[in-house]
Amino acid sequence: MIIGNTVNLCKMTNDIRKKDNIFAEMIFKYHKDFKNTQIIKSKYHLEGGDILNINESTLMIGISQRSDIKAIEELYNNLNDSQIETIIGIKIPNQRASMHLDTIITHVDTNKFVIYKEAFKDCDIYIVDKNGINKTEMSLKDVLKFRLMQKKCGYNDKLIS
Repeated sequence: MIIGNTVNLCKMTNDIRKKDNIFAEMIFKYHKDFKNTQIIKSKYHLEGGDILNINESTLMIGISQRSDIKAIEELYNNLNDSQIETIIGIKIPNQRASMHLDTIITHVDTNKFVIYKEAFKDCDIYIVDKNGINKTEMSLKDVLKFRLMQKKCGYNDKLIS
């Protein structure tokens, strides 16, 4: 995962995916176009399908079969050169239909999402920000409304989202 000038290489859950990080590290370490890139190797599991960019200051990350809540906190603490202020962590069901966050929610416009509602019934939602990691009682809809009212994805440009 790349945020700003930082590449975060997280552990993969399945053995078949573990080589992904070896290849990525070699590219970011030795390719001339990435010579100023900081590489952080995480000891926790976090996979790309669990990461959703809500807007320039907010990420949503699924806490799933393949992504650990500790990885979210670690990622937040490593976001020194980015504009990310908040990460919304969502505990998603441990089932094949919701293997990753991107299988149950899709961001289709600056303030519109396609959501598989069944996966979000009674889900735990965490807010990770400068105050640490805290569970919230707000609904997913309310959390998204609140974050989208602050800053829109696409920097208010309809062509970028």
